[in-house]
Amino acid sequence: MVNDPFGSPQSSSALGPSDQGGYVPAGFWIRFVAAVIDGVVITLLSYILQLPLLFVILSGKFGENVILTAQVVNALLGIVVAVLYLRTYVSKGATPGKMIFGIKVLNAQTGMHMTFGKTLLREWIGKFLSFLLLGTGFLLAAFRSDKRALHDLVAGTIVVRKIK
Repeated sequence: MVNDPFGSPQSSSALGPSDQGGYVPAGFWIRFVAAVIDGVVITLLSYILQLPLLFVILSGKFGENVILTAQVVNALLGIVVAVLYLRTYVSKGATPGKMIFGIKVLNAQTGMHMTFGKTLLREWIGKFLSFLLLGTGFLLAAFRSDKRALHDLVAGTIVVRKIK
């Protein structure tokens, strides 16, 4: 039985770098700013990819079927950008916004990177629940000693930053 840097006993011996004391829980504000950066990047990427279709929709030169198809393709492109962005979590343990600040999301039990399924659980189900609760699920990270928000609790994850 080993202790992780957050004070919880762990039965796994494969904790990764967090068991060496190199990480501490990332605070609310650094997570907030990283999320804003990610939101801006996702929005810009989506707009760039969707721009040609927007011209088709706004031109009005095409029939309703073409415009409806363009709108559906627009929505699908937005989903593709979001899913590709989430894939970064699985391969790097962090989105680009988190990487800027040296923070990453780890499995709270093992200290390892999240699986794609755990990422979806955290990002889509857990954050949806936080939105349903009028954002209070996000605020948990500001008040808990382990800095875990509702989506972290739902998915069994923790957001950490590297100690310099």
